[in-house]
Amino acid sequence: MQSLNQQLAGITESFAFILPELILSGGILIILLVGLFNNQKNHLFNAITLLTVLASSFFIMVDGFQSNLMLFNGMLQREGLGEFLMVLVDVSVLLTCLMSVNNPERRHLSEYYALILCVALGGHLLLMTTHFLMAFLSLELISISSYILAGYTFNKPGSEGSLKYFLFGSIASAVMLYGFSILYGITGTLDFSTSVFFTGLIDNPSPLLLISGLLGISGFLFKMAAAPMHPWAPDVY
Repeated sequence: MQSLNQQLAGITESFAFILPELILSGGILIILLVGLFNNQKNHLFNAITLLTVLASSFFIMVDGFQSNLMLFNGMLQREGLGEFLMVLVDVSVLLTCLMSVNNPERRHLSEYYALILCVALGGHLLLMTTHFLMAFLSLELISISSYILAGYTFNKPGSEGSLKYFLFGSIASAVMLYGFSILYGITGTLDFSTSVFFTGLIDNPSPLLLISGLLGISGFLFKMAAAPMHPWAPDVY
C-alpha cells in the first residue's frame, strides 16, 4: 500500500506524460476566453482548434507509438495502440473543423469548438484508462459534450434529437455505473488491469457477476451507439 506522499509524487510525475491532453485542455480554455471578447469570428476559433489538435498529435507521435507508462497511480496507461487511436481522434476533430469552416448558420462559435475539443479530450482519456471510474468520467465528458452538439442546429429536429440523446444517455450512464458498482463489490477494486480484479472474478462465481457484466457492457455499448444497442442512434443524428 503506497503512502500518501508516494501517491502525491506519482500524480505529480504523471503530468509530464500527458502533454497532449494538457494541450487540449489549454485549447479549450483559450477558445472560451477569446469567445468572451468576440464570439463571431469562425475562422479564428477554427484555426485555434486546428492548431490545438495538430500540436496534440505531434506530441503523441514524437515517441513513435512506443510508450508503455502507468500514470496517476494506475488510473491511466499510455501505450502504443492507444496513442495511435488518439491520433485518429485528433484527425476526426481536424476533419470536423474543416467541414465547419464555411457554415454561415453556426452560432455560439467559441462554445461549439470548445465542445469539440472536450469530446477529443474525453476520447484521449478513455483510450488511456485502466480504471472503471476513469472510464465513466471519460465517457461522461464525451457524452455531455455530444448531448449539446446534437442540438447545435438550434431547430426543432435538433432539439428533439438532443433531448433523446440526453435521456437515453442518462439511463445508460445509470445502468453502466450500477454494473460497475456491483463489480467493485465482487472484486474489491475498480482497476481492471490488475491481477486483484481477475482473481476476484475467478474466486466469486456468482450470478451477480453475470448481471454486473451485462449492465456494465450494455450501458457502455448504448453510450457508444455500438451494436446491438445502435438502433436509437439514427433518431439523434
